[in-house]
Amino acid sequence: MLRDILVHVDPTDGGRRRLVYALGMADTFGARLTGVHVRAPPDLEPMYKPSHVDDVLKAQDARLALSAEASAELFRSVTASATNPVRWRAVCGNLAQSLASKARYADLVIVGQYEHEGAYEHHPFTLAVDLVQIAGAPIIVTPKEVGPPGVRHIALAWDGSAQCVRALHDAIPFMERATDVAIITVDGDGAARDRVKADIRDLTDHLEQHGIGAGCIRSVLEEGQHTSAILAEMRAGGFDLLVMGAFGRSAWAELFFGGTTYDVLQSSPLPVFISR
Repeated sequence: MLRDILVHVDPTDGGRRRLVYALGMADTFGARLTGVHVRAPPDLEPMYKPSHVDDVLKAQDARLALSAEASAELFRSVTASATNPVRWRAVCGNLAQSLASKARYADLVIVGQYEHEGAYEHHPFTLAVDLVQIAGAPIIVTPKEVGPPGVRHIALAWDGSAQCVRALHDAIPFMERATDVAIITVDGDGAARDRVKADIRDLTDHLEQHGIGAGCIRSVLEEGQHTSAILAEMRAGGFDLLVMGAFGRSAWAELFFGGTTYDVLQSSPLPVFISR
């Protein structure tokens, strides 16, 4: 059961939608909601003359202070009528590391798909990509235009890997509330197809022990098409949530050579539940 949900709060329009989504998810599970804003240190891009650095740092620090104040006010206003416990935490430090330290004591962490920290030269990954690697807790990554939360129609991206197994078990509380769970998998030819069929039978049998009925979307793919097929299903399927495992190889490898986790986190049109 989910009893403690953590959400990263920033004062953007996307941040407001994410907070409303998190509050709705807390209502769904009867969970406490903790809002966290991290005031990161100023982070300069390598483009300023030495004589300008002090002024730029002061201006950045002032903007960060205003953002922290606005985030706290946003959390107070959105949660004013909350029916479950809420609490506010404001911390300073590296964004991903600070949230990861708070995630140790949460059942679920909710962050935005688009969120970055500082200069790209220093922080090439989004917050979501960084956090997935170090948080140790399940994460929901929301797109900028996220609407009210839903768990009725869930898609499970499945390849039988250890990462998928971890995500499957972490997401059981969501799937137990779903009307239907669709399995998105990679088909094959000959013996590979037979292995896929056997794997899906075992998976659906396991889900049935939890009272979860699962359908199956078969995707016949060439190597390298996994991401486009998953995203196409997400846009066409009317799903509320995609469940997937994270990073079968390193995030750096995915950044340079392409990979399902990195690309889906960047481009999914619906919230992604992910763990590793």
